[in-house]
Amino acid sequence: MSSAGKQRVQLRASVLRQVAAQRNLSLGDVAIDAGIDPAHFSAILNGKRPAGPGVRRRLCRALKLSFDDLFEITPEREAV
Repeated sequence: MSSAGKQRVQLRASVLRQVAAQRNLSLGDVAIDAGIDPAHFSAILNGKRPAGPGVRRRLCRALKLSFDDLFEITPEREAV
């Protein structure tokens, strides 16, 4: 079964880290400012969990960045 057309939203973790550093914010500060549990945020940053729509929205608002600044849409990989 093909997954053609399926897409995945990925956090641009390096951008988030760079913005946080430029603003003298720890990643814990970013999580708290966005209202996200720090452990959940860590899992998202490390690619272990996806950022759902609500988390994406809160991160953009907390950092005053656009969706396109913080996230990229990529084709979903097929399971082998």
